[in-house]
Amino acid sequence: MKQIDLTRRATMRTLLIAGGSCLALSQINIWKQPKRALASTTDNAKSLAAAEEFELSSPEQDVFVAIKKNLTYSKTVKDEQIAEFAKGMVETSPPGTDFKKAFAGLQQEFQLMEYFIRYIHA
Repeated sequence: MKQIDLTRRATMRTLLIAGGSCLALSQINIWKQPKRALASTTDNAKSLAAAEEFELSSPEQDVFVAIKKNLTYSKTVKDEQIAEFAKGMVETSPPGTDFKKAFAGLQQEFQLMEYFIRYIHA
């Protein structure tokens, strides 16, 4: 019987799911679909108000809001942790970085959330 390397199983499964999703999306004619937003509208007023409580700069507020809107239902993460992460991220980023543009896409938001989750669990 052949020996199977199970260390790559999770990676292969992820690639299979992503490939299947891309195949399914390629079959959809996006030009004939009705024009409407697929994402729910979010009110950033509460997130901005919470960010102002921590006296965050404008770039830090952008990072805070991007994380906060993805943590709508989390009860274990505190706003102080998000503010601390946002401050650290802006400090280590090049000056003049536009975080609103940097987190405009879903993929960038997923990467931001992955880094934030690693930060929380560290």
